[in-house]
Amino acid sequence: MKCILLHVFLILTKVPPFHSVLQEHDDPKFEHAHNRLERSSDVLRLSWNRRAEQVKLDNTWADEQADNGDNTFAEYAVSPGDVITLPVGGAATSMSLRHIPAESARPESGELADVTQVNLCRALSPCDPVNPTEIDVSQTDETNGVRFVALEVRRDCSDVLGTARVDFEIEVVGDNRVATRRYSLLCEDGARSRKRRDTNTTLTQRRRWSRWRTIGIPVGDTLFPEYREHRAVSKGWKIEHRTVKVIVNVGWSNHIEHRLRNYNITTTKYNCSVGSGPVAWAMVFGYLDRRAHAMPERFGNGSWGLFRCGEAGTEGDDSCVAPASCDNSTRIAKYIEAVAKAMDALCKETKGSTPATSMRKVKNFFVARQTAGRPRVVVPSRRWRTDNKLYKKMLRYAAFFIRHKYPVIVGTQEGAAMRHHYSVATTYRLRFRRYRVCTIVKRHKKCPRRWLRQRELQFYTHEGAGGVGNRWRPFDFKYVAIARY
Repeated sequence: MKCILLHVFLILTKVPPFHSVLQEHDDPKFEHAHNRLERSSDVLRLSWNRRAEQVKLDNTWADEQADNGDNTFAEYAVSPGDVITLPVGGAATSMSLRHIPAESARPESGELADVTQVNLCRALSPCDPVNPTEIDVSQTDETNGVRFVALEVRRDCSDVLGTARVDFEIEVVGDNRVATRRYSLLCEDGARSRKRRDTNTTLTQRRRWSRWRTIGIPVGDTLFPEYREHRAVSKGWKIEHRTVKVIVNVGWSNHIEHRLRNYNITTTKYNCSVGSGPVAWAMVFGYLDRRAHAMPERFGNGSWGLFRCGEAGTEGDDSCVAPASCDNSTRIAKYIEAVAKAMDALCKETKGSTPATSMRKVKNFFVARQTAGRPRVVVPSRRWRTDNKLYKKMLRYAAFFIRHKYPVIVGTQEGAAMRHHYSVATTYRLRFRRYRVCTIVKRHKKCPRRWLRQRELQFYTHEGAGGVGNRWRPFDFKYVAIARY
């Protein structure tokens, strides 16, 4: 058995003397085994190369992972004396080194940035200060079939970089691909380094994210309507205030001046927007009507009456289907106005306003037109809340009803004025990753054996702008409402 294993190793490493030794053996069994190993060596070599490619692309043991817009990158912390290993593959054409200025620092001038780049190159070996932005790809080593470039951080790097933190990235170009790694280097002098080693620090190790698991309402991408707000003449109110100056005499020449504000609330008719609340409910009712017409064998015909053939979509025959958008349809605009009237939506000057207490008032409108099941409106909280206990309750409600095929109205606060806005969530997705927090004591890293689990949850919301602005967003909602039956 040992002879066969040695034979496999020598074939994979292509040692010429072994073939001359083989010619001296006349044993047919030995020659037959040699031929079989020769035929299988190509398969073994191919499997080994594939495994090497997987190891090169794997960032499972990244120290830190950050998110910058749409790009997720791994950042590695390095110290004096560390060796940076950069896999280059078989067709790497170039490798560049670039200093990243700190976000909090003032912008550097051109000359100062060039000096920092040169000093960074001097702190790494091998790197030519004459061309400080390029790293020689030809100076590679190879281990287990993986080619790599090894950059060593000089132990006296504080002489050229100082003791401040320096961020940089290394970019490898090859095989029509660009791979970028970011590093953070902290060079310290002897006293500071010893003091740092005596203190305990923590390091978080994170594994890669799992794949997204998506759960949504049935055929929501094609059947869910996209409505938007419009302006309609409605009753509204306006607050007017004026300042009144009052002077009170307290003596021959002394007086006290008061400024009082007098408020006056006027009620009149305005060309006011209908508000996001009625639009959100109209989209929910439109979806329930559309899916009942599209799949009656699954959902029945009890939701056909949510949108009817009348002028405003609230009366007449129930054979009509709710439109998919507001384009070329005046009935859906009148339908949204009817929903707003049923909710007692407010009009503050020219802007529609739907308090959380008015969202439940759509129950009578829904119950009168939903003829199957037990129609009702579910609202975990009658007001906008932000406490942690209610937040978890709303999160459970939103995920539960989406899993049970119902769209969920969610409320958010947006803008500098923190105005209330209602949208409809139809899908959510989640993913997981493992992490653990290690402790570094005197440059010795101690990591727990148990990995913790981190979860990321996002909801896809329809913003009620005719399909514009729909997006994935984290669960930062302050209000949840569901129409179910």
